[in-house]
Order: sequence, then structure tokens, then C-alpha cells
Amino acid sequence: MINIKTAIVAVMFIAIGALVASNLFIIDEGDRGIVLRLGKINRVLQPGFHVKYPFAEDLVKFSIRTQKISYEGVDAYTSDNQVVTSTLLIAYHLDPEQLERIYRQYGRDFEQRLMRELAIGTFRSVMGDVNTIKLASERTEIAVLAQDRLTELLAPYGAIVDDAKLYDLKYSDSFEEKIERAALEKAEVERAEQVRRRTEKEAEARIIEAQGEAQARRERADANYYELQQQGLGEAEKIRAVGDAEAERLKARAEVIRQNPELVALIRAEAALNWDGKLPERMFPTTALPLLNLDAAN
Repeated sequence: MINIKTAIVAVMFIAIGALVASNLFIIDEGDRGIVLRLGKINRVLQPGFHVKYPFAEDLVKFSIRTQKISYEGVDAYTSDNQVVTSTLLIAYHLDPEQLERIYRQYGRDFEQRLMRELAIGTFRSVMGDVNTIKLASERTEIAVLAQDRLTELLAPYGAIVDDAKLYDLKYSDSFEEKIERAALEKAEVERAEQVRRRTEKEAEARIIEAQGEAQARRERADANYYELQQQGLGEAEKIRAVGDAEAERLKARAEVIRQNPELVALIRAEAALNWDGKLPERMFPTTALPLLNLDAAN
């Protein structure tokens, strides 16, 4: 009988210990706990060791770490009425100061009941303002814009958006063909532009070459002209010097004759002695007979 009582007491102690142990718990960093007492929010627990009343209280844990969710195959219309399908990645975390309100409004299904609807709706709203042609090149800017709008929408609900990205953009078949044609046209324009630039450069090179040749010809012509000019000046100086010397000689001779009249008779006599007796073959009315003095007085 004693053994049965001892066993019952032992079992009771074990059950009580297990019950107490099941109501002892730890909240990790990055988590918060909401204690519900008989179904009503009683308190929000911070990280650390805690105890709750058995049977009367329940614990609901929330993570305030960054959560990443993705929505695949999201369709949206662009500003030019093209359908674009993509994968939307959202990173967010819950504001620990608003956990009571979040649980009161959405319970444990915050992500399913609010996040999905707002994220996809915001993405479609942003895409409606974007031209499809610019979508590929402006994908990062579109994601940033979606993040900003989603942040504004979720802030009152206690969620903070950390990042937003777009992946796996897919276009309709007709638009793919349009993109290919646009790419080919762009390539043709770029090739034409390259040919135009090359032609302009070649023309500029020819112009520079022609200008160089013209300049060289001008320089050679200037050099030849200068050389000829210098030569002409030298010849002129030479002729002028000879003329000046001859003039000086004649002047000196005339001066000597003027000062010595008797030399005239002497010169005539020498000329008569050296004359061969022949008269010039041609004579003009004004031509004087050489070396003859036909003065009537003589």
C-alpha cells in the first residue's frame, strides 16, 4: 500500500514538473512573444526567460528579423498595354512596437492576408507607368519605386520594407519580335553612324593633308621668290655698280679733257693714224664723219 502511494506521489510530482516545465520558455533575440490570456492579448514579451500560466495563457511568437518572400508569375500591364510577367522579391521586417496591432488585425497570417495583396498591387501600379521598351534598362529604378510605394503603404500596418527586386522578366511573343526588330534597326543606325564618322575622319585627314601640301608649296614658292628676288637685287646692284663706275670714268675723262684742251687734238691725231680709210657702210643724216674736221673755216 505504501508503495502505491509513493508511486502516485511520484507521478504527481513528475506531472506537475512537466506542466511547469512546459510553461517555461525563452524568447530569442530577433523574436517577440505575445501572451494571450483566455484568448485576449495580455502582454508582449521581450527576449529572455519567461513563464506563463498553464491552461490559461498561450504564447504566439513573431519574428522581427528580415523576411524574404517571392511572388512568381506576376502579370502586369505596362503603359503601352504590353503584358509583362515577372518574379517579385520583397524583403521586409515587422515593427516590434506594433506587434499587438498586427496580431489584433491580421493574426498569424499577416503575410498572406495583407503583404501579398499590397505587394502585387503596388508592383502592377508601378508597371502601369512604365513603357515596355524602357523596362529592361530601368528595372532597378522600377524596383526602387515599387519599394518606396510599398513602404508608404505598409508603414501604417507595422511592416517595414527593406528591399524589392524584379526577376525573370518575360514579354509577349509580339513584343519579343518588336524588340528584335528594334535591336536590328538600332544596329543598322549604329553601323551607319560608324560609317559616317569614319568618312568624316577620312575627309578631315585628306583636308589636313591637302592643307599641308598647299602650305609646303607656298613655302617653296616663297623660298624660290625670295631667292630670285635676292638674285635680281644682286644683278641690279652689279649693273648699277658697273654703270656708276663707267659714269665716273667718263666724268673723269671729260674733266681731264676740259682741263687739258690740247688732248683733243692729240686724240684726233691718234685716231687718224689708226684709221683704215674705210667709211661706215651705213650712215644717217645726223651721223658725223669719224675723225674728220669739216669745219669750213679750216
